[in-house]
Amino acid sequence: MLNAEVRRYAQARDDAQLRAFALLKLGVLHMQTERWTEAESVLNTSLAIAERVDNLDHQRRIRRGLGRLHELQHNWAAAEAQYRAGVAVIKRYRESLTATQWASTAFAQWRDVHRGLVRTLLAQNQPRAALAALDRTRARYLRDLRTRNRVANQLPPATRARFDSLGRALADVRTRLGTDSLSDATEAALRAREAGLMANRQRVLRLDSARAPRPSVDEIATSIAQQDRALVSYFLDDPWPVYDRPPRSAAFVLTGDTLRAVALPGLSQDSIRAHVNTISSLFAGRQASRSISAMHFDLRPLRALHDRLYAPVAAHLPDGQPLTVIPDGPMFHVPFSMLATAAPGGRYDHEQARFVLHERPTALDLSASLAADTAATRGDAAPSSSDLAAFGVSSFDPLRPPPSSRTDTTAASSLSLPPLPGVRSELSALDRLFDNAKTFLDEQATEPAFAAASQEADVLHLASHALVSPSSSLRNAFLLHPDSSSDGLLFLHELQTRDQALPLAVLSGCNTARGTLRGGEGMSGLQYAFRIMGARSTVSNLWPTADRSSVALMERFYQNLQAGQPKDRALRQAKLTYLENHPDNLSPFFWAPTVLYGSPRPLQLNASDDSSLRTWGPVALALLVVLLGWSIVRFRSQLGLDALHQ
Repeated sequence: MLNAEVRRYAQARDDAQLRAFALLKLGVLHMQTERWTEAESVLNTSLAIAERVDNLDHQRRIRRGLGRLHELQHNWAAAEAQYRAGVAVIKRYRESLTATQWASTAFAQWRDVHRGLVRTLLAQNQPRAALAALDRTRARYLRDLRTRNRVANQLPPATRARFDSLGRALADVRTRLGTDSLSDATEAALRAREAGLMANRQRVLRLDSARAPRPSVDEIATSIAQQDRALVSYFLDDPWPVYDRPPRSAAFVLTGDTLRAVALPGLSQDSIRAHVNTISSLFAGRQASRSISAMHFDLRPLRALHDRLYAPVAAHLPDGQPLTVIPDGPMFHVPFSMLATAAPGGRYDHEQARFVLHERPTALDLSASLAADTAATRGDAAPSSSDLAAFGVSSFDPLRPPPSSRTDTTAASSLSLPPLPGVRSELSALDRLFDNAKTFLDEQATEPAFAAASQEADVLHLASHALVSPSSSLRNAFLLHPDSSSDGLLFLHELQTRDQALPLAVLSGCNTARGTLRGGEGMSGLQYAFRIMGARSTVSNLWPTADRSSVALMERFYQNLQAGQPKDRALRQAKLTYLENHPDNLSPFFWAPTVLYGSPRPLQLNASDDSSLRTWGPVALALLVVLLGWSIVRFRSQLGLDALHQ
């Protein structure tokens, strides 16, 4: 009745857009009552009006409705055609926007059309096309911002000066938005200023012609095979709230030149989220993480996640082969290496438990094409040794966090950040391990020092508290030490763009891998921001870490890198060594939070003389003992020969 009144009102006022919207809603009502013919007729009428007035938002909604209509009737080819038409509408809308941020926001809200296309291709047994469609929904914003940085570095001097001037103005606006107490009117004015500056920067860059095409599925497969790795990209479907449609989840498994779409029947984002929330109070909510019980991880949901996510694909993976995982939805909250392959001793018996960690090295990434991009990069293994710069802050003055951020510690509400005594040990270990390490502790760890060192180092190591913005990854901040020229809040949007990619950023603070979960982009935390700024790989933490375990893991991780191990193997071996050396801390709480995103390629890290002595000293001593024994035997043999001659 209400819909009929709206349509009559629109007809009387000659409001075509309102009439198209009313017809769309009527078509949805017909779908809900399974009046398929009426629904298709009404939706097609609505589409014709929306196309005539060139309303892209309505066109996208109507194409989605028509795609769902044909899906519910199992008319897969017709559903595919509607979803592909919807994808084309989204592309037109995206190209009409001037600011990358706006395009990203719009796509995050509209990606359900792309995911509908993935479902229909899976239903038609077209795994290659389905994986390509899924990959186009992922890491779009990250790739756009990387393109912007690359193009900015190639601008002529005068244009670059204009771009940098706009960048400084934009950084000032964002800093004010993040740190000042603002009236509504002032905040609105600043956000309008921010949007204008972003649009001007976009016009300077002219990015549309600079975007590189994504690699094809064949190119991704070749890249993964060259590394002797496997790749699994997950698609976790969500049922529609009104329609009775079972989820069509799947895992795309790439091994060598073989692609398989492994069905995950009955699996949805909600069902995975339910298991994740019962692992520990740490996953159920931030307040609950204050409890001492948070470190007691329940093996039952970890085993259930293994059975539903890993076991179906494990049969298609060669034993021990390194694996790159592209998570989806709530999977980002759980380290893949923590899934329990066996729990014979009960729900909290971590001593007898076994995990994916024991089977193979794992790395994470945001999209299959991004994994191929990072795999193709040779900069990670430069012919000369890599320089390492480490920044750490062990004690903190009371701090008022920016209103748009939340701290990674439980002390945020009291505005007092707890000390991190392990930071001193962490940086001391790096000094011992590397001759060429530049370490900046407490008063030395300032923003100017970081700005200078970050342009030269191949490995950046940061150990401090962090502030995580719920609205933008570029407004995340690391806490450095204040000085006369800076406040010690290092916002990620203040980082200068490097001329060359950063091979590795190690973010050993708490929660540095966490952030707001965004569709297609993963969690927009600190590791995500460093990937935007050019880091080929990051090592970061998914939850608050224990000081001593973090120090032990990091020291062993760097030792393994020095030995020439790829990053994923180095991290896995560091965790296994930790389990061997710390039998009282076997819960995944202690060893599992540290995850690797991006390129697993090895780095050439030269050890210090002392470190080399510690590494090779036992070997040299053993060789000396063998040589001494051989000399004694030879000497005695010679004595025997001399006696015979006498």
